[in-house]
Amino acid sequence: MTRTDDERPSWHPEQRIPVADAPAGSSQGRRLIRVGDRADLVVMTDGDPLTADARTLREMPVLATMLAGGWTHGPSL
Repeated sequence: MTRTDDERPSWHPEQRIPVADAPAGSSQGRRLIRVGDRADLVVMTDGDPLTADARTLREMPVLATMLAGGWTHGPSL
C-alpha cells in the first residue's frame, strides 16, 4: 500500500492505495469480505491495519494467508 519496504520514498507512488481500499483489490472489487467469498488475504492481529502507520503495518507479523479463498499459510494447515 505504501510501495516501499522502509523509510525510503515510494517506488511508483502513483500505485499506492489507502489501506481501507486494499480488500477491494484482492476480492474482485468488494470492500466488505464475508464468509464464503473468494479472496486473497493476509491475516494480522497484532494491531488494526486501518489505523497503523506505515512502519507498524510493515512490521506486523503475518499469522495466515489466503489465496482465492483457500488457506495457504497459517496455524490450521
